[in-house]
Amino acid sequence: MVLEKIGQQMCFKECEAYGACLSINYNRGQFVCELNSGRQNNNLSLINDDDYVYKEIPRAVNKTCGNVTCNSYSKCVRTAFRDSVCIPFVCSDPEPPIENRIIVNRTYVPPSITYGCSPGFTSVGSKNVITCVPGQKWETRNYTCEGRCSGVLEVYEERPYCFINETATWDDAVQTCNSSGGHLVEIENLTKQNWIISKMISSNEYMWIGLTDRDSEGTWYWINSRKQPIFTDWSPSEPSGGTSEIDAVLNLISKKWHDVPTNFKATILCEI
Repeated sequence: MVLEKIGQQMCFKECEAYGACLSINYNRGQFVCELNSGRQNNNLSLINDDDYVYKEIPRAVNKTCGNVTCNSYSKCVRTAFRDSVCIPFVCSDPEPPIENRIIVNRTYVPPSITYGCSPGFTSVGSKNVITCVPGQKWETRNYTCEGRCSGVLEVYEERPYCFINETATWDDAVQTCNSSGGHLVEIENLTKQNWIISKMISSNEYMWIGLTDRDSEGTWYWINSRKQPIFTDWSPSEPSGGTSEIDAVLNLISKKWHDVPTNFKATILCEI
């Protein structure tokens, strides 16, 4: 849980009041209080940061609140009559897991989570926000993240790539990538090309790239960005096909580019 615009001593008191809180991280510059449910020696992922103060609560998870003991999802609150009561503030069960998702937003009062999908995945379901009544379970979610990639998904420089180990013509490959929410791969440098080659598991020798000169013979451009390539890696004597060979493939053996006819068949790499 994160509390903002709060002093360090009040941050510590908040942790003492919450049943599940065992330690705090406090940012002295931004007055931000982070309540942790673990300690430094409990495999809690902590890093050294001079802007933060770390402090542990020397108590068990269940804490005494007057004459009662608050459970892990409750907070001890002192009333105007100097009584102490445990009031549920968070959900009683863990956050429901969703594969391939990211958390877009989270609130603590009231508890809510807004989900999104990781790059390369698309949402299925109309409800991407879940809530709970404090002290009760999270509501049933109606949201999943399904892969748009019909092959093997890999990530390069935080962008997903879909390797499809099936052969198709260039036009069909373009349509396959468009259906996946992407486009045929564009290769901007040798480093990226070497990464692509290292990930290929196909027994086919050739793979489509999104390079064509179908609009004007000899003027090659990337089909998605419409830009002419800055980096090229043509095989010697290539491109050589004239008006009959208007699309480009990467030869995974020679590691060079070739121009081929549009009805040639090669495997597909989509950049999503």
